[in-house]
Amino acid sequence: MNNQAEAAQNQYSTQHFKTFDSALYAFFEVNLPNLAGPIARTSLVAAIGAIVRQFHPEISHLSQGQTPWIAVAKEATGSYGAKIKDTPMVSVVLPITTPEEILSLGKGEIGIRQARNQAYVRLFDETFRQGGVLTLADVAILTKSSPSTVSKHVRAYEKETGKTVPRRGTIHDMGPTLTHKTLIIPKLFIEKKPFAQVCRETCHSPEAVLRYYTAFKSVLTCVVKDLSELEITIAAKMSPGLVRQYLKIIDDFKAQGCLPQDLVTHQTRIETEFEQYQASKIKAKT
Repeated sequence: MNNQAEAAQNQYSTQHFKTFDSALYAFFEVNLPNLAGPIARTSLVAAIGAIVRQFHPEISHLSQGQTPWIAVAKEATGSYGAKIKDTPMVSVVLPITTPEEILSLGKGEIGIRQARNQAYVRLFDETFRQGGVLTLADVAILTKSSPSTVSKHVRAYEKETGKTVPRRGTIHDMGPTLTHKTLIIPKLFIEKKPFAQVCRETCHSPEAVLRYYTAFKSVLTCVVKDLSELEITIAAKMSPGLVRQYLKIIDDFKAQGCLPQDLVTHQTRIETEFEQYQASKIKAKT
């Protein structure tokens, strides 16, 4: 090494260690010397650094009206009794408002209530696009509303547009009322839309859509055989509450003139399309 290179190294090389990772490594080395060896300590520092960067992203790029937020990862599996501390999270940047919305408010084209209603749906949609799912409580806090108000508007929006708003209760099968059933099943059995299209429109995985289809068809078959509610519960291996949800959908179909015996023979195409989907997943892995 020549003198110039050596001088440069002495002058600048220490800057490399003036980082969060280096400070954390030094903290472990001084305060917890028996925690791990150098190699394990380096891996631990890297892992902690990655978590910090995930949950505390740079905010210099944020625009007016945007805010960072922590959401449950949409790939997380919802299950009864699961603790939030054990649930995967993601950091997202949410548009509380947008330049277009501010412009519309300034022109008097929309009122503050309409802007808030637009924000409910936008926050759910944008979080899902970034790999997360919000709860009603999340959006209630972000918009200074009540969870019941958020829920009421979202349900009205879904009913009016036929689109699913991807919130945690519907994506992860949580909560007492699963409105996605009333959206997915009509698309499959009444509108007879292609399997892949239903997945896209309802923000649900192919596995989830097939599961609802299979469960509903099981209940439908039992209704055609004139089984009682208790008998359907036993035959379909479902809870009484879940069976009643599907029976309510069947009653709604009857009111529209769609009879169970006509519907039960439909949808063999769904299984075929799902098999194609599974085959494509296997092929992608090879």
